[in-house]
Amino acid sequence: AVEVGNMRPGQVLQFLKKAIKNNEISVSLQPIVRLPARTPSFYEVFARIKVGDQGYISAGKFIAVARDNNLMSAIDNLLLLRCLQLVKQAATKDAATSFFVNISVATLTNKTYVSDLVGFLSANPRLSSRLIFEITQAESMKTTPAMRQVIEALSLLGCRFSMDQITILGLDVERLMDQNVNFVKLDANLILKEMQEIDKRNRLKKLKNFLESSGITVIMEKIEHERQLLGLVDLYIDYAQGYLFGRPEAVNLAAA
Repeated sequence: AVEVGNMRPGQVLQFLKKAIKNNEISVSLQPIVRLPARTPSFYEVFARIKVGDQGYISAGKFIAVARDNNLMSAIDNLLLLRCLQLVKQAATKDAATSFFVNISVATLTNKTYVSDLVGFLSANPRLSSRLIFEITQAESMKTTPAMRQVIEALSLLGCRFSMDQITILGLDVERLMDQNVNFVKLDANLILKEMQEIDKRNRLKKLKNFLESSGITVIMEKIEHERQLLGLVDLYIDYAQGYLFGRPEAVNLAAA
């Protein structure tokens, strides 16, 4: 399949609405590897929209359109359904594979949706521990008491949480722990830029050590080249994600 580019937002919206209406959102998986062996430890689940017989629109191209048109909850719902299928299939193969799946504040504040999700996971406890919900740093800043209750309820069922799209590196580790965050994803390019200054490099080392001593796993993402990985060697990164280790690959749920 080939990713379709140069599509206007109006065209993307048309395909998006059709995919939601017809339940036609498919998924692709990208590995998150353990270093230095580069063996897959987790997978991130991405949504895709089919265009014709051989084309697709990736999440990176339609998320902004979905947000602008209040379609994120519908996307999250379909993506999570696909993710649960993957988790169930992994469980039947007796593989301890866990899956990262993005979820928005809009979804976490949808009482009916959350109630159904908690009910389903309560009835299927083996699946909960294999779900890692990913929330952006910007959205985590909007956490309300009601959202914290939802996060706490899902955590008690065994689900874990990750923070990505981190642009502010002055992380409040105690706040992360209070929000039940188990993983943080750091953008390799942002980190490499910071590491050019010795003071900032030392602060990053301390931050990584503090996160990990607090039980929060650091994943370096968007690594595309060996030179990036080499530039990060001083941080002793244990987990990484990016094209260097594998591009998102479509998965056939019926055959998985």
